Amino acid sequence: MPDPSLKAAMEEIKAVLKKHDCGAMVTLASENNIEFLYEISPSWSCASFQRMPDGGLAIRVRSKLKDYPSKAVQTKVLSLTAGMFLAFANQAERQQEQMGALMRTLAPHLRELTHWEKDE
Repeated sequence: MPDPSLKAAMEEIKAVLKKHDCGAMVTLASENNIEFLYEISPSWSCASFQRMPDGGLAIRVRSKLKDYPSKAVQTKVLSLTAGMFLAFANQAERQQEQMGALMRTLAPHLRELTHWEKDE
């Protein structure tokens, strides 16, 4: 069951991201739940989420010259979008390394480490 507190916190974060025109990868945690968000569609990005025929979501990067006043603007937006995803990937890699090191440190002090993932 979703955590209403996390849902409320995420809505506040979404409002801040919109106010400041930011992209983001956000993960929130409570005792029994997590809530996550990928905000990939600030005004300077050409990425968005697209619903797939199977019901899943895919990231779509759409950059057609006809949608921009010039080739230079199109190139800038595409570069900013790619830069956002590269920054997300680099940060995710660092976080994975840091969390792995932290879990290896904690593991000897705990009887059991468990992880579960559940679609809601």
